[in-house]
Amino acid sequence: MEREDEEYTELVANGVDIQSHQGVTYQIHHKYGVIDQGVSAADPMVFTGSHNWSSAGENNNDENTVFVHDEVIANQYYQEFMARYCELSTTCGSQPPGMEEYAPRTSFNIYPNPNAGVYRVEFVLAEARKANIRVMDMAARVVHADAFEALAGDNVLAINNDLDAGQYILELTIDGVASFMPLIIE
Repeated sequence: MEREDEEYTELVANGVDIQSHQGVTYQIHHKYGVIDQGVSAADPMVFTGSHNWSSAGENNNDENTVFVHDEVIANQYYQEFMARYCELSTTCGSQPPGMEEYAPRTSFNIYPNPNAGVYRVEFVLAEARKANIRVMDMAARVVHADAFEALAGDNVLAINNDLDAGQYILELTIDGVASFMPLIIE
């Protein structure tokens, strides 16, 4: 985006922290957006492709856009964005975390899923840990919560919720690290 573009001027006038590549020796041509990076329950994603974010790209050109729904890829694009952003900004804070800094997530299953409010949550741990389960509706309201001591080895929790039919998110937190899975009540 060049400085004379009215979009740039409007963003700056409204206090948006935006950096210009005008005058940078090796102009970049990245065309992507990162949505909800670092928020597992929100379906982190990247959209990218040949699409130029301009009137011609929107109305005249034959462009393509790809949507990638993946937390790891969203984080990688975010790191690339922050690296380029920090090259231009004198107010840039610390570099975003690399993938090696992410705590491993606990893999778990819900079965049956969909269900009528009676289901099991199954996961395996190498050693006993403090754990929490929360069920949230699509407005992020907690509609069920349990704290418990998870065992070393196989864990199978039987849950009986009196929830309305709909889509929910089940969050399993082990030692402060949350993992998420959709839950469907019929």
